[in-house]
Amino acid sequence: PLPCPATAGAVTEATIVAWWLFLKGKYGTVQVGTQLAWSRRDTWEAVGGHPSTDVSQIFLDFRYLPFQ
Repeated sequence: PLPCPATAGAVTEATIVAWWLFLKGKYGTVQVGTQLAWSRRDTWEAVGGHPSTDVSQIFLDFRYLPFQ
C-alpha cells in the first residue's frame, strides 16, 4: 500500500509581542522588541489516528528609525 499524507484540518496560531522604546533623540529612535509565536497543525481523523504537531518560536528585534 502507498502511504497517504495527512491533510491539514485546522491551523491555530497565537502571538504575543512587546516593544520597548530604548532611546529617542534628535537623530532617531531605537526600539527593542520580542515576539513569542505558537502554531499548531491538526489533521483530519484517518486510519492510524489523529496526528498533530505544534511549534513555539521566539524572535528578538532591533529597530532604528532615523529622524523620528
